[in-house]
Amino acid sequence: KAFGDGFIAKPIDKKRLFICFDRLSKKQHKNIISFKDIYGMNIKINVNDIISIISKGRYTLVCKNKKVWECNRSLKKWCTILSNSNFFLCKRGVLLNMHAIECIDVDEYVILKNGSKFKLTDNLGKIFEDEYNLYWS
Repeated sequence: KAFGDGFIAKPIDKKRLFICFDRLSKKQHKNIISFKDIYGMNIKINVNDIISIISKGRYTLVCKNKKVWECNRSLKKWCTILSNSNFFLCKRGVLLNMHAIECIDVDEYVILKNGSKFKLTDNLGKIFEDEYNLYWS
């Protein structure tokens, strides 16, 4: 039994292997953070479950799959809190979880697992590519 999540038989299916690694990393990194939404409700969420954080003027949108919370916390504060996590500021006002990236298309759009698309700025394209390759190596 591998990682407590099932068996991995030979020949090894890479997709199944990465799913096991993802589950293992989520179990090991129980990074729960809390914040208040604009209505004053306390929200507790695992950092690995956050897909993106988007600045919307005075508010930030914290996105988790189909769920979105509005928060009074600034994007700068989020960057400080998540500095030790796998987040990347792909353009002004958009913080992405590297773990939630599905692919990068030829037009330099980052496509997330929830279907969202974000355009990389020209000067960040190469930096992002290096960070992304480093993250998955």
